[in-house]
Amino acid sequence: MRGLLLLRVCAAGIAIDKEKIVTVADDELLPPADKTIDASGKYVLPCLIDVHTHRGLGLSFRQGCVTETSAAALGGVTTIGIFNMFLTTPRKAQ
Repeated sequence: MRGLLLLRVCAAGIAIDKEKIVTVADDELLPPADKTIDASGKYVLPCLIDVHTHRGLGLSFRQGCVTETSAAALGGVTTIGIFNMFLTTPRKAQ
């Protein structure tokens, strides 16, 4: 295989200020913190990508987009690929 993008797993710390990541660095290079969370042995993912979702199953496309993307965001999904039944179902000419 050629041209792969490999993600390296490494030990690091994350500094957060006002709910925003401001630094990712070795622990000893992080700024002083008011609160520290021990995440030893845990993985931190910046986002999750769901490449196969269906919108509009049982709902209108608009309703599905609102409710299902909101639910996905609550679970940490930040990017979706939509496979929509309304876009793939042949329509009769009017």
